[in-house]
Amino acid sequence: MAIDLSSLLFRSFYGLPTSIKDADGFPINGVKGYLETLIRLKNTYSPKIIIHALDDNWRPDWRTDLLPQYKAHRVLDDNEEEVDEELERQIEILPQILKILGMQCIGKANFEADDVLASIANENSNTLIVSGDKDLFQTVNDKRSNFVHLLGK
Repeated sequence: MAIDLSSLLFRSFYGLPTSIKDADGFPINGVKGYLETLIRLKNTYSPKIIIHALDDNWRPDWRTDLLPQYKAHRVLDDNEEEVDEELERQIEILPQILKILGMQCIGKANFEADDVLASIANENSNTLIVSGDKDLFQTVNDKRSNFVHLLGK
């Protein structure tokens, strides 16, 4: 099973209240939602391996060179990305938690998590991909028995 860490964490962060906090008072709503979903997926599909794909860059330079408007609606006027501080902290700690749990997080320089997931699906048959990104349906074809579990909005 290959999970789009960025997609699932964002959905969990914005879908759960920031009143969910750790012992130090920091919000952990995204991490909590991610781990709860991970447990449900693990119980439902019983995967042999679980890989978590990370965004190295959610708006890669090579993509904006080709298409300057790529995800431009998510950028502030001065070309800085808009990232919630509470989300940013959770983006940093979730891979550490997953590593402690013995799970692998992977990413590739200047690529998004869905690019990594597509590469995994292209190289392997019988891959379950979990994401909120509909573009990953492109990884399903007659030659491989890959499956996409699309997370709802």
